[in-house]
Amino acid sequence: MADDSHILNSMPVIAVLGRNPNTYLDNGRAELKANAGRRQRVYDNDAKILEYLKFYDVAPRDKGVPKHSPAHAALYHFDYFINGLRPYSNIGHHLLPCEVFIPGEVFTDEELEILKRVLYDVNNGKNIIFLPGFSHVVAVYLLKRGNRSGFEVWKGLGEDARRQHKEAWQNQALRYCNVHRLPCHYDFHQDYTAQVKTDCADVKRLVRGQLGKICEGWKPPESIPRTLFKLQDVYWGYVVRFGESRPLDAGASINALIKIKPPKGKLSL
Repeated sequence: MADDSHILNSMPVIAVLGRNPNTYLDNGRAELKANAGRRQRVYDNDAKILEYLKFYDVAPRDKGVPKHSPAHAALYHFDYFINGLRPYSNIGHHLLPCEVFIPGEVFTDEELEILKRVLYDVNNGKNIIFLPGFSHVVAVYLLKRGNRSGFEVWKGLGEDARRQHKEAWQNQALRYCNVHRLPCHYDFHQDYTAQVKTDCADVKRLVRGQLGKICEGWKPPESIPRTLFKLQDVYWGYVVRFGESRPLDAGASINALIKIKPPKGKLSL
């Protein structure tokens, strides 16, 4: 690998394999706004939304909107995902988690040096799905009382009170699973990430196949980024079908993902 390293080091790093907090949410929103198929299946699906509104007898938050009407359902369409709090507390989730690209987790240092020369950004919009959930930092911030910051309030709480808050945040996320029939995101989803790591076998095989082949003028094969993008799409389908498989009032964490394949004859999302 000595010769490979020498040549690779002379080549620019073009891949982005770590979370970029300045881009991934905007990328995800832009992609979904442009992807009518995904929006109609998930976020703009009035049948799903109305089922939730009627099951929980939810009243419109906007005056003048008829209860349980198409206009009421429209308040939960993707156009209203303007931040992490609307239309409900939500988290932008990387379908292929950044942890996959930590040295030694899936790829060796040498393999990662090859991946870094591939045109791939883990923060690309198609790798992001917005799930009901909560950010612990934001949830604590919102505990502010008068002149006391949320962090001061949290610091003054006892162990039982903190546990009750966490349980309430989790229960709220589980309820919001029912709006668009998606799993929720409120933990570090180690089990989910472990499944993705296993499914990176084809990517690893392609990358490993380049070891010893690096020479002047070498370019990484297009099959590597193509396989990464394909795996993203596969996991979009897994996440959506898992959420849809859950009965109303039985939401689940993304960490409990069960991989459900599309029906025969039907393409994944």
